[in-house]
Amino acid sequence: MDIEITRQSAMLETMTIEELRQLNEEVIATINHKRKMASMAMKARLLPGMLVEADHPRLVGQTFEVVQVKRTKANIRNVEGGPIYSIPMSMLSEVVTS
Repeated sequence: MDIEITRQSAMLETMTIEELRQLNEEVIATINHKRKMASMAMKARLLPGMLVEADHPRLVGQTFEVVQVKRTKANIRNVEGGPIYSIPMSMLSEVVTS
């Protein structure tokens, strides 16, 4: 693994600024595409009343119920009560119940 990273670093050193800019644009476009696909997949699975967890430092370990699914975000409420949060789909994961 370290040899692969070293070889990639050496390749980056030989690239021109323009080539690095183009590589950066392609990497960013790929990341954005993957995020969008993940959000679309989550949106297809989410339904009001479903239990989810949020990937956010303030919300760790809490279980939420989906109140409303919007275009890019979902409104969620803690199952124990509390405020409604508007969270991006990419930060949500389904709670697996046994």
